[in-house]
Amino acid sequence: MFQCQFRDQYVRRLSTGSLNDGINEALGSIQTYLCSSTQFQTAPPIVREISQETAIRDPTIGQSKGQYRSGTNEMVLVKDLWCVKTVIHETLHAVSSTQQLEEAIQLKPLFEGLTECLAGYLLYKKYPPSFNCWKDNPDSWCRMSYAPFCRLWGSFFRFVPIKTVIPLYFEFPPDWRRACQRFVDAVRQSGYRDFPDVLGEALSSTPSMYWIFRSKCRGVFGKRFTIFCGTSIAIDFSIKVNRKRITYPKE
Repeated sequence: MFQCQFRDQYVRRLSTGSLNDGINEALGSIQTYLCSSTQFQTAPPIVREISQETAIRDPTIGQSKGQYRSGTNEMVLVKDLWCVKTVIHETLHAVSSTQQLEEAIQLKPLFEGLTECLAGYLLYKKYPPSFNCWKDNPDSWCRMSYAPFCRLWGSFFRFVPIKTVIPLYFEFPPDWRRACQRFVDAVRQSGYRDFPDVLGEALSSTPSMYWIFRSKCRGVFGKRFTIFCGTSIAIDFSIKVNRKRITYPKE
């Protein structure tokens, strides 16, 4: 496993203090860079660390590095595997209304990809060393999960602002129809007036949800959308993309 110096410092800091400091820090990043009104709906999750052996015996965790359990408002972190990306990803779950929507649960891979993409964006904003590991190194602790779906959303955000998902991801009280409509409205207000209800269509064909979402977005955004889906440009937030030009960061 690729060793990330920042990861070691981060884990050591939380392990010698309080694991809850990590989720409070992640919540602050979500409020700063995504949605300022975001809060834990009842109370901050109870955070506990379990061994890898315990995780493997639990079919709901298996090989995962962490898990948010909405039923008990718990965040479980797997010892010696979790990192800053794990804490951010699971904190996003803890504040998202999608955890309470049956329709979103049916589209779990799609929404896990969205959560992972938002986690990558927060790494880019707050933790650049971990962001570089996340996007570049498949052997790092902070490596990307749900890669095809994450790149799908990363490509989506090359055409519309990342905050267009706020009414979808942070809609309270949870209401699937209202959240989808507000999401569609936000995308249309970004200049794509023909944007369809892609999530509603994906829900009606869950085995093909990836291809439904991708084909509908290609129809609106054009062939560059599918090109981005297959490249690192989709998830490299340091690269700026507009309708005419791709601008890479200066070395």
